[in-house]
Amino acid sequence: MYALLSTESENMINKLFNNIQMADESTSDWITFYHQNWIIAPLNKYMSKIDDEVWIASPDNTNVAKAAHALSNHCRKSLKLVTAIIQSDKKFKIY
Repeated sequence: MYALLSTESENMINKLFNNIQMADESTSDWITFYHQNWIIAPLNKYMSKIDDEVWIASPDNTNVAKAAHALSNHCRKSLKLVTAIIQSDKKFKIY
């Protein structure tokens, strides 16, 4: 799932979402939500209209206050998409 964050074209992101849906049909609601431009644009610079220099200069996570709420992260509920992707990659050792 790191591919969602680092994929270098809209076409590749579309293929990634298609592969996820083909692997498990129950992901269709998740894909419908996260495939929206306003959701995916802040996660992938190639889907964003932000200038490359600004994107690179910006911090990876602007939700420092949210990260302080360890309980929600501990229970693996209400996770941000990026956090869920990173945790699942660590759990399943996907690289």
